[in-house]
Amino acid sequence: MSKRLKLDINLFGLKKIIDTKPQVQMSDFKSRARNVKNLFRIDDKKTFSGKTVLLIDDVYTSGSNITECSKQLIDSGAKNVLGLTLARAA
Repeated sequence: MSKRLKLDINLFGLKKIIDTKPQVQMSDFKSRARNVKNLFRIDDKKTFSGKTVLLIDDVYTSGSNITECSKQLIDSGAKNVLGLTLARAA
């Protein structure tokens, strides 16, 4: 599908570097934000420079994962970051 849409797919450019509790186990927004702070790393900042990036996450709980990933991507030079989640936690 990526070839047909002429899109690059990068599954490994943004890496989770610490094991943490699942976000759904956190009781409030502040705990969730702390849980993902500095959780992700980008090894090659040129990968996303000047590009529009679509982040796909399985479950939206508080938005902390997408927010933290977006910060990392913007700091690495991404032009735009869009988030898409497949489900929302109750």
